Formats: sequence, structure tokens, C-alpha cells
Amino acid sequence: MPSIKYTNSPTSDEISILTDGLREYNKEHGMDSQKTSMFYIEHDGKIVAGCLMKKAHNNLHIDHLWVDKCFRKCGYGTELMMLAETYAKEQGCTLITVFTMSWHAPEFYKKLGYRVEFERSGYPKDTSLYMMRKDIDGTCEQA
Repeated sequence: MPSIKYTNSPTSDEISILTDGLREYNKEHGMDSQKTSMFYIEHDGKIVAGCLMKKAHNNLHIDHLWVDKCFRKCGYGTELMMLAETYAKEQGCTLITVFTMSWHAPEFYKKLGYRVEFERSGYPKDTSLYMMRKDIDGTCEQA
């Protein structure tokens, strides 16, 4: 019987084994996914903002959206999300989803037309997790 290994710092190879295995299993059931990303890069090669996404079926999920603190409030996050929306349309997606914490960026996403589809409370310091959604055609009626 295999033994269990617990680690707080899995290697990239260990992560790949899990993600590749799950992706293969999902493909067997007709759900293929494709990861893609885009970045703002300074002239010296330093990444100052970026967006990691995963497309599966008709959904583009924003896995990570990050802007270096020195570049926040410059419009990079908004532009990355607009580019993600354009990409989603080109890929035939009908919706975009993102998870965010209440202290993170729900108001940012709401300004871009996202609505809260699910809220989970109970995190420390009265924090909530939000699953947010935007229909690509722009019709996002409030629930």
C-alpha cells in the first residue's frame, strides 16, 4: 500500500502529476481545459501584472489576477480583464467566472459587470468568499 506524504511546499513536478492526471480524467469525460495567461512586463523583464486563466467548455475562469502594488490604480487590472473578455469571446465562451475574497476585489469586479453568484461566509475576521460571474454578451441580471 502506498504511503502518504504531507508537504507545505509541493514541487512543480508533484503539482504537474496531479493537474495532468485530473486533466486527462476530465478529457475522458468530455471536459477539456486549456490554461492561458497574459502579463505586463517592464523593459527589464520584470512582470508587474498578470492574469492566469483556464478555459473549459463555455467558461473562462480567472485563476489569478495580480498587479504589483506600485502599479495599482493605473488601469492594468481593468485592461487585463477586458483582454480576458475579448479572449473569452474569441474562444466561444459564454461566461467568465472568478473567485475573490471580501477584502480582495469584489467591488472591482462589480464595476466590470460581474455579479455575485455565490457567497460563502465564516472565514476569519468576518471575511467572505465570492464566486462571481459575467455573461459574455453583457447581460448579467441580478439574482
